[in-house]
Amino acid sequence: MSDKTEIPQIQMSTEGEVVRDLMADIGHHDPIETPEGLDLTKSHLITLPNHRKVENLFDDHQAAAEFLKPARRKGTARFADLQSIIAWANRFKGDTSALFANPDMEAPTLTCIADYHAAGAVDVTTATGDASARHCHPRAIYDFPLSEEWKAWMGVSGEPLKKDNLGEFIEAWSRTTRGGTQFDGFQLLDS
Repeated sequence: MSDKTEIPQIQMSTEGEVVRDLMADIGHHDPIETPEGLDLTKSHLITLPNHRKVENLFDDHQAAAEFLKPARRKGTARFADLQSIIAWANRFKGDTSALFANPDMEAPTLTCIADYHAAGAVDVTTATGDASARHCHPRAIYDFPLSEEWKAWMGVSGEPLKKDNLGEFIEAWSRTTRGGTQFDGFQLLDS
């Protein structure tokens, strides 16, 4: 028999190995997969190794979905002729579409909003929001063309003119069209 006792072998680690193993335990993460049938109206939370910080992936999922296919129509189309805005309105009209006129005599416009707010009282008590509320996109704007005669008339509209100046103005602009010019409901004929 021998007097030798076996001493168990102790695995010695360097400080680097200890830190590496510790970080592997602390920093462990599982791959994040997009849940089947992800509801983009709800949060998708994950934990991150940085002090087990919780991160919401909702904005990332929504941006990715929006990149692949827009969630809603948006934008503003500007038209130079009336027939184009009529065609646009017919193409995109719905139950909540609305048409607004801006009667500014110096820059009149028509604005069509394809998904304007639905009729009825506002409901602020519903947790999911007012059922009649819409995003009010897309929209189209038609800028009415203004003739030179109209611009000239609007330039003196509301301004006091002496009799001679008014006569010269009317005479100058009445010669611009054949057969006379129509101003505000009455026609001035060439003599």
